[in-house]
Amino acid sequence: MAEQQRHGLSTDLGPLVRGARTHAQLVLPDADHITMAIQESGTYYERDLLDAIRGRHLQGTFVDVGAHYGNHTVYFALECGAQRLIGQYCWTPTWLGMPAEVTGQHAPS
Repeated sequence: MAEQQRHGLSTDLGPLVRGARTHAQLVLPDADHITMAIQESGTYYERDLLDAIRGRHLQGTFVDVGAHYGNHTVYFALECGAQRLIGQYCWTPTWLGMPAEVTGQHAPS
């Protein structure tokens, strides 16, 4: 929590995103277009694209280059069942707010 405050983030949980298999809460900045899209839709940003990827039933390692807020990273971990996940260029506050299901299994890069 102190680390989130150091980066200027609220310690409140972020918006709830509803997926096909589970739900998660993301740590997002205020008044950002991605944040607003998630708040309005109640689901992951670019959900149609993410569902199309999930529909391919891919296995193994998922790579999210430009992970930034972790929207796709969390989706791949929770919705696609990634065995390994690499999130490049993750915003530090995002990593600090990642759900335990993600941080417990995957190391930041």
